[in-house]
Amino acid sequence: MFDSDPKAIYKNLTRVYWILFLMMISFLIVASLFVSNIGPLTGHDPLIHQILKLLVIGFTVVIIPVAHSVPQRMIKKIGQETGLVERLGKYQQALIIRFALTEGVAFFAIVSFLLTGDNDLILLLAIILLFFIISRPNNFKTSHDLGLSELEKKQLFEETAA
Repeated sequence: MFDSDPKAIYKNLTRVYWILFLMMISFLIVASLFVSNIGPLTGHDPLIHQILKLLVIGFTVVIIPVAHSVPQRMIKKIGQETGLVERLGKYQQALIIRFALTEGVAFFAIVSFLLTGDNDLILLLAIILLFFIISRPNNFKTSHDLGLSELEKKQLFEETAA
């Protein structure tokens, strides 16, 4: 079910994070350039602007706490009696759920910005991106979340000399 190398699992998790982060930033840059050079796609219909803005605010207020709490509950259910590889696999699943929920809200905010050109959506997107940056997997957070022993930390984080 999972890769048998803990370092490979952790490396794949960080790779997925950076790919998603760079995709969000790239899409935001393209949308910003499009809106600044061509203009919003929906024109200047204030009703559509308000509806999309309220939807983005609503999704952000609902999904971001869910994107934190649901994976966190999954992480807390990971038992210490299982092996490192299995724990990392479950941890990876939980973080990918967090990334997907956050990414979905971010892309909705970017598409709404592309449609409306409303700069307030950029502020909401900054909040979403801040949450995504805080959610980045790192050695300390991973070892704390999984309750890794010193031996497991060495297996997972130390580079082997080639």
